[in-house]
Amino acid sequence: MRKVLFDFGDWEMTTREIIFGLLLFAIYIIGGFCIYEVIDRKIENHNAKYNAAVWVIDDDTFKNRLYSDSRDAFIYGKWNSVGYVTFEDLKKQTDRIPSNVKLPEGKFAYVSIKKEHYTRHTRVVAHVTTVNGKTQTVYKTEVYYTWDFVWGEENSVKQIKFAGVTFPYGTVNPNKIHKYLGTDTHGNDRYIFDAELTEASGIAFTHIEDNKIEKCTLHQEYSNTSEDFKKFLDDKLMGNGLRYAFWIVFVLVGIFG
Repeated sequence: MRKVLFDFGDWEMTTREIIFGLLLFAIYIIGGFCIYEVIDRKIENHNAKYNAAVWVIDDDTFKNRLYSDSRDAFIYGKWNSVGYVTFEDLKKQTDRIPSNVKLPEGKFAYVSIKKEHYTRHTRVVAHVTTVNGKTQTVYKTEVYYTWDFVWGEENSVKQIKFAGVTFPYGTVNPNKIHKYLGTDTHGNDRYIFDAELTEASGIAFTHIEDNKIEKCTLHQEYSNTSEDFKKFLDDKLMGNGLRYAFWIVFVLVGIFG
């Protein structure tokens, strides 16, 4: 026999259903607090990492810390390529580039050429029509064209200098040095040219250890001022938005779930 506690006509609530509902509610609440604790710990660890980082504002300080320290750091520095590469140099390394392709001029830290071909494709498309109340499906072959990648060639300098210290190319990557230099089209083929400039400056966040730094991005929108260092730190810190978002979602799922 089921023990009915509440009887609403077509709907009844038994003791077992109440206990099961309370159990599910308790599991939901406990699970929510466990998930929140993980999120909260992740935010705290993330912010602690950035708050504990040192600020390095000149080349001499960076060199001293590089050879004697092991920690995270905000570093302001000038970035430049050691030497340069050109599109003419790249052309000499491969026989893929036709002689009639006009190459961009200039000296760069990185150059890239991509060839694309204007290719004809076909596809079968279903067209559904209704005639005299009857639905008919007619299959038609359509033709379309796309620019498809054929091959790519690239070249870069071997080293860069950041904050007065030489590193392998790719260790510090400025965020605003990429340049699209245009496209040269010949019939159904086109050649796309990209490059990177040879100079930049800004703030990077990285880890210093064993006379090396981890790969990082150089943010050129920041300059060498205390205000910019503070703004860079504020942009990296995680606020309470994620915490609030979790509780909003948690409550809404609990209400409507």
